[in-house]
Amino acid sequence: MALLDEWNQEISGIVAESNVSGSKNGAEATGSLFSLDIRLDFASQGRGHAVGLACSSSKIFLATSKNFLIRHDENTGSISEVMLSKSHECKIRRLFVDPCGHHILVLIQQGLYLETYYIGSDFSKPVPLKDLKGINVTSVAWGMQTALTRGAGYSSAVLGTDTGEVYGVSNIMVKKIIVERLLEIPRKGKSPISGMVAIPLGGSTTEAQRHLLLVLCGTHLHMFLGRGETVVSMLQKAGRGDVITKLFDLPIERDAAQIQLFRPPTISSREAVLADPTSFAVLSTSGIYYGGVKLRQQTDDPMDYLTSHKLLPCGVFNRQGVEQPISLAMTQYHIVLLYPSKLQFINIESRATIQEILVESFASPMRGAAALPLGLCRDAVDGQLLVLAGDDVYEIDHSNEDRDMWKIFLSRGDYKSALPFCRTASQRNAAYLQEAERLFAEQDYKQAATLFGKCTSHVPTFDEISLRLMGLGDGAAMRAFLEARLSTLGKNDRVQSTMVSTWLLELLLDNANKNALLKNTGGVSDQEENSEDEVKAFLWKFVRILDSKTTISILEDYGRHDDLIEYARARGDDEAEVELLMRKGDAERVFEILRKPSVNRELVYKYAGNLLALAPSQTVFSWMDASPPLDPLRLLPSILPYADQRSSQSARLEVARYLKFCVEVRGVVEPAIHDFYISILCIDEKNSAELLQFIKQSKNPFGAPLYDPVRALRLCSLWQRKDAIVLLLSEVGMWNEAIDQALSISIEYAKEIASEYQGDDDDLRKGIWLKIVKHLISQEGSEQGHWTRDLVESIGGIMEDSNESVLIDDVLDLFPSLQKMGVFKSLICQNLNKYSQSIDQKKREMRIASESNRKLRMAVSHLGKAKVRASPKSSCISCARLLTERPPTAAGPTGGSLPSIYTFPTGNMYHGACLCFEAAKLGTEQSAAIIKKLSKQLALAKTTSEVDTIDRLKSELEKEIAVQDPFCSENLAMLVTKPFTDDSCSERATSWSIK
Repeated sequence: MALLDEWNQEISGIVAESNVSGSKNGAEATGSLFSLDIRLDFASQGRGHAVGLACSSSKIFLATSKNFLIRHDENTGSISEVMLSKSHECKIRRLFVDPCGHHILVLIQQGLYLETYYIGSDFSKPVPLKDLKGINVTSVAWGMQTALTRGAGYSSAVLGTDTGEVYGVSNIMVKKIIVERLLEIPRKGKSPISGMVAIPLGGSTTEAQRHLLLVLCGTHLHMFLGRGETVVSMLQKAGRGDVITKLFDLPIERDAAQIQLFRPPTISSREAVLADPTSFAVLSTSGIYYGGVKLRQQTDDPMDYLTSHKLLPCGVFNRQGVEQPISLAMTQYHIVLLYPSKLQFINIESRATIQEILVESFASPMRGAAALPLGLCRDAVDGQLLVLAGDDVYEIDHSNEDRDMWKIFLSRGDYKSALPFCRTASQRNAAYLQEAERLFAEQDYKQAATLFGKCTSHVPTFDEISLRLMGLGDGAAMRAFLEARLSTLGKNDRVQSTMVSTWLLELLLDNANKNALLKNTGGVSDQEENSEDEVKAFLWKFVRILDSKTTISILEDYGRHDDLIEYARARGDDEAEVELLMRKGDAERVFEILRKPSVNRELVYKYAGNLLALAPSQTVFSWMDASPPLDPLRLLPSILPYADQRSSQSARLEVARYLKFCVEVRGVVEPAIHDFYISILCIDEKNSAELLQFIKQSKNPFGAPLYDPVRALRLCSLWQRKDAIVLLLSEVGMWNEAIDQALSISIEYAKEIASEYQGDDDDLRKGIWLKIVKHLISQEGSEQGHWTRDLVESIGGIMEDSNESVLIDDVLDLFPSLQKMGVFKSLICQNLNKYSQSIDQKKREMRIASESNRKLRMAVSHLGKAKVRASPKSSCISCARLLTERPPTAAGPTGGSLPSIYTFPTGNMYHGACLCFEAAKLGTEQSAAIIKKLSKQLALAKTTSEVDTIDRLKSELEKEIAVQDPFCSENLAMLVTKPFTDDSCSERATSWSIK
């Protein structure tokens, strides 16, 4: 009694609160935690009164006084029954069902004779287990085999008896049941084995599954831990020392009656059975011994799997002791006890009775039964609690059992455990406030401020808490309070969120500046150095709440340039970020931003000039690498300043590189780009070769320059780029000036320019070549008239290069006096030979032309006398009739002296009238009138008429109609451009107009 007295004294302060329901269903209007709902009525189906109840996998099993076993399958809605015995002397003593509802063991007593029957999932005829005859089975532990994941289910069971013996039943799945005696539990007195539970602990690919078997016998809990395919095979090794056994003496005075495990319910039946149990409870007349179960560990001590176990003495929950509990069941937070007169619900944490439901409030007496049949069981799969009362089965609704758990944990000061059970804001506020006050009293101001900030109640108010914390002078606590309060504000609290976030930002900035000052003196800690990161993290987190104008103003007042950049990046303001980075001179980060596909392309054009001045090479590279390509015309305003010699030479070279890329690689043809490229090339003299090449190549497919040659000429004149001036003068047609300028450079260059003239003005061509000759004479000639042979040969070369534009006559006129002709003799003779050859060539060409004309006249004369063989089946190309037939009347007059058939070299043949008709259609009105007149005169003239007149008329007619084939003539091709309608169709065309 000393141990029990000690426990009774420990919990003497616990007061059991009874909430006895008097309503029919056991639920109060005030909102009880537990209530009863009818599950089955008339459950025994007239087969006597119920003597046993079991449930598993949504199946309810009832054993009746008439030896029937009835199964109510709620999955299918079916009811099945099987008779166990027809003898009235037989009585069902115990009913055992596996968690899946597939295997049933029933103990039947007839007088002093006991027999155990097995019934499978098909619910067919029961099978007696002969090896268990005369054995009083008091408890069963169902064993799960390793192959459960393959759908094998429970394949074995361990049976406990009233004599302490343990039997094993194997091969249940294949119905070749094997029963064997495994061991005997040592005991004191005649205590039976009142309860057994088997827990699979898992295995591996190389080792068999581990099993933990708990056997309740008397006041002792026997534990077996070992490996085996099943719990039976594990116990078979117990005699060989391969199984760890341990005896735990329960702190109770009388024998225990029942042991229960609680497994959290899940959706799948397989998962529910496999789920690890989280707690256990042992029922005895001395009280309830309960605790937790922790399986996810590797240990060889079975006691390590049972944690925090303690005794709840009977005097706590059953003070009067008038009646003892019949059965026990567990929920997640409560223990349910069934008494002969009531249901009692005890909270596991507070160990107090929180509700009682009287049996008489929902059960009615039953005829033929000495006492009201009662039973309590829990479905191991779906977690439902069932109560048998008379002939009805009720379900205990415990879905609301955690409603008051927060109060229990809060009263014990376990705030962390209380919060998950708080369902409403008021409950959470109560938990936060109580914990905050405790922390505040302990001077843990920062944690207390965080909890104060999470409170959303109006008492205490925001102002009261703020003043209370500001009075402490602890900036960290105030920041923690504001951060927590921000987390509680929703979308509808926009104004307050903005106010709090702005206040918090100022506090963070004050702290950062303070730490910056301390850092300069070396007195800042590592934690204080993180204040800079806190400001940046805050700007990112609350970017959508902060007012942008106010925030920017605050950051500028504090001189936080880096934070301004970070805030611009957080709110996605690329333009502001680029602007700030440009102020800082950080071109690298600007390029990173502008390279993003999401950035507005206008920013590239806007900051092109600034970037070019800051980082010319990188800027030009980014322009050239841009995709899609940039518009060089949009960049022109940014690069215009570099057309000045005073600009940076390195930047100017980069601009020239970009313009060259645009022209040569991208093929840009805009005149403005070409003009500006010339402006850049003109500035530096070392670009002269590139300038000349560009002037020559910058032309469209028709040979016209893509730049403004007049503007380019003015620029080259300004910078004294003589070679380019010559090209540009020739480009604008100032050939005389171009030759003059070229002669100032070299005669060869002048000859090159003169040879480029492709115009039709022979006088201009002769003039520019004579300029070169004159210049040559003026440079190398002698005032006394003595001319060297080299000069004469040079003049001869110029005459050859001019392609006979300059003749010897033109050259001789340039010499003021010729006293000696010796030096010119070879040149004169050479030109005379050329003249002679030219005359001979002209004669040959004239003879060839004369011969061609002669042959042509002969061919024409023969053509008039040519004959063509026509087939009798030949048809007119115009009317499609045979040539032997008369032409249609619509073609015009026929007969007389009008030729009946005409043929052309094209092979087409016509009736004479049809040819006149087709020629009149294709010709002009005047020609049509002539054709009509001549054809009529020939049709009326007889063959005996004057021959000369007829021949004349035929000749005139043939000039009009027989010059060319009407179907293969130029006039026919011109009809393509002729509209389908004329002025005569204007009225009809108007009727088709859409109004």
